[in-house]
Amino acid sequence: MSTNFTFQKPPIAASLLAASGICVLIGLGTWQFNKYMLKTNLPPQTAATSSAAPITDFNDLVPSPAPRPYHIQAHYDGTQPLPIGPRVHDGKPGYHIYAALRDTQGHKILANLGWSADKSPPLTTGPLHIEAFAVPAPRPNMFTPANAPEKNEWFWLDFSVLNSGKMDDLRDDAVLMVQSMEPEAITPFIPANLSKTYLAPERHLQYAAFWYFMAAAMATIFALRFVVKKT
Repeated sequence: MSTNFTFQKPPIAASLLAASGICVLIGLGTWQFNKYMLKTNLPPQTAATSSAAPITDFNDLVPSPAPRPYHIQAHYDGTQPLPIGPRVHDGKPGYHIYAALRDTQGHKILANLGWSADKSPPLTTGPLHIEAFAVPAPRPNMFTPANAPEKNEWFWLDFSVLNSGKMDDLRDDAVLMVQSMEPEAITPFIPANLSKTYLAPERHLQYAAFWYFMAAAMATIFALRFVVKKT
């Protein structure tokens, strides 16, 4: 004896709510898939990496959403480090310390030296050999507080202010994320982790598959909710 089922017409409000949720999930999946396509279609970086001779001209650095490590030779430019905070490490408040580096041509770039509990850590002098990622310069979002330069309180990198006095002639499209340096800093820094913006392409594809699966699951559950047995 067979059992017959029929589809009951869902309420309009429930349909709109489900459709909105499904569209959001598909949008998240498409966003991650586009990131995957962007990173897999990036042109190969022709600049030297950590396995080649050290970079001595910052114009050779190519910021990338899929960064690779560079071996860089540079000097601190002598200006006061920039504490971006607060940043928490293992439950302890501190700062990401940015310092201006100068290459042999006189070009300058900001480098995230890493996390420190000290707002103004001492820096070494002399030549530096650095392993670092070149990434696009971070930008603030709508929730980022305003900087207070007069108090040396910084929440984001405002290049318009930095290039008008505190640190002039900085490259404003890229920063370095330092992973190691020689000689080591007087006060050791803990390298800052790359944000999820810089995930490997394969991770973006995994996230895309997850969001698409959730959209399909939501559509299936919604449809089954209104399948009823005929009486």
